Amino acid sequence: MKKGFFLLMDSGNSRLKCRAVDALWSPSKRDIQQNTKSGSAVSHPISQESLAHATIPNDQLVSLQEILKHWISTFGEIVQVYAVSVASEQIRQIIETQINAVGGCVQWLQVARSELGLQNAYDVQQMGKDRWYGVLGAYVHHVQHSMENHAVINSKEKNKLAGANNAFLYISFGTATTIDVVVGQQYLGGVIFPGVQLMQHSLFHGTAQLPEIHLHEKRADVFPTNTEKAIESGIVIAQAGAVLRQIQRVYEQYQVVPTLYVSGGARYAVMQEIRQAYAQWEAMSSVDALPALQIIELEAPVLDGIQAWVVNHID
Repeated sequence: MKKGFFLLMDSGNSRLKCRAVDALWSPSKRDIQQNTKSGSAVSHPISQESLAHATIPNDQLVSLQEILKHWISTFGEIVQVYAVSVASEQIRQIIETQINAVGGCVQWLQVARSELGLQNAYDVQQMGKDRWYGVLGAYVHHVQHSMENHAVINSKEKNKLAGANNAFLYISFGTATTIDVVVGQQYLGGVIFPGVQLMQHSLFHGTAQLPEIHLHEKRADVFPTNTEKAIESGIVIAQAGAVLRQIQRVYEQYQVVPTLYVSGGARYAVMQEIRQAYAQWEAMSSVDALPALQIIELEAPVLDGIQAWVVNHID
């Protein structure tokens, strides 16, 4: 294969995220994928072969072509483009025009019933593409993380990785907040509710006198004494409370505290409250000792999921 790169793209409601990945990267040469007999993906070192990243606001997509020209001059030709989108058809057309202008062609990926051993219980016709590939990216990170915590991986431990005692939540704090549940190799589904900014804007635009506020990375007040703090605390508590509820439901059904994989810019305002809520639940729990809550931040899980898909499908 000649010098060049794969272009991975995540087209969202407000911005386009891009990643260039070395096309000379061969999964077989790097031994990055090992499959168990059950078909589970055991290891995918995501992002290790990334050449460059870019984030472009949707109102500045005309700059994509210049970015790609620079990447082509540096890394070689675009070998293939893999993308997902939840943006409008107009945005997709702009992206395709920019890609075509530099000799590329976009392959828009779809939601699958299963991928990399992960079984999808959600209605694939209704599931957002970014949501599925975000779950897939978190799944790959979780498998890596689980393996790194085992000094020796034998067949019994591999079975544990695929079992009900190995669970995680993938939480995306975006325009909407989504909390998705994976137990073993089963994606069970998840919840969707307004994100931090939507909550802020709905209060500001839907009421006559409430102020528009901006959240800060600090603990929510228990009993706020002014309107601005009341809104800040209410939004953070609502977001963190939904996360805690899903943690508790997983624990009730599977007797395991899930690892949390979180992404999205609004996560910084909520993570401290999640930790605080979990600590309070732990203190009040009748269980002798709940494990420490693990929260792992992911910068681009959707692109990680797309990259895992590429690894699994390229020749």
